[in-house]
Amino acid sequence: MKKFFLLVLVVCLGAKEYYPIGPSVTGAAAGSTVAKGTIILQLESVSAKIKNNQAGIDVQKEVFIPKIRVGLGEGWDVRWQTPFLFNTIYQAPRNKSVRGPTDSLLLFHKQFVLETEGYFLGIGTDYIVSIPTDGSLATGNGAFGAGIGLGASWRFQSMGVDFDMAVIGYARGRLYEESPWFYIKTRYAYALSRYFDVGAELNWDYRNDYYASNLKQGYHTLYIGPMVGLKVPSWKNFSIGLVTYYAAYEKYNVEIPSGEKTERFRFVVRANLFF
Repeated sequence: MKKFFLLVLVVCLGAKEYYPIGPSVTGAAAGSTVAKGTIILQLESVSAKIKNNQAGIDVQKEVFIPKIRVGLGEGWDVRWQTPFLFNTIYQAPRNKSVRGPTDSLLLFHKQFVLETEGYFLGIGTDYIVSIPTDGSLATGNGAFGAGIGLGASWRFQSMGVDFDMAVIGYARGRLYEESPWFYIKTRYAYALSRYFDVGAELNWDYRNDYYASNLKQGYHTLYIGPMVGLKVPSWKNFSIGLVTYYAAYEKYNVEIPSGEKTERFRFVVRANLFF
């Protein structure tokens, strides 16, 4: 890791031409916006091996998250995302599959640009609605929710920082009332060229659901790791990014029998298609 950041520092000091960085892999809107009429299709894939989950068994987690972002003009844009689970639960005498959509998010985003000289600083606010699109208790609790978020984006020469935080509260679902969901997404990125970015991203989540009956409730986690990105300017700035997360902190409402981290590594791949 030290060698990685040393390489980035050397490249930064030696850079003579400044290039824009691409979108974050974790999808933080932060202080950015989308031009009116522009449509971005974002395809995100999350893969991880969970050891000793809340039921004390192993799970291969695969989550596919299609997202769409549309520019409305005057600093406004809207986003929609629906995660789909493709989990395999390893248990005797027969493995079990959990398939299907979970709760969807609808996010209205407003950008405010601050007057600056020599660098860019944008502030963004999110107005969030959580819509139950899950099919069963295996993928969700069927609860509606609403929340608010705040973000910021800073750009200087070929580098940038994005920060997003939000809280979403929920009504009572099928079986229980869910506690609020808090999350933070942030990243640092540096554009090595018109085609490549490097950096690091962080993802913090907190939900305190003691009576959860599925795999996505009741946790306090912090993941951080290096990021690499490929940009293709000739294809309307089409980009692909990869983050390898390490579980810096994990705590679940149900004790883990072995005492070890359940999701030691998480791999996130994201493609952005502009229309």
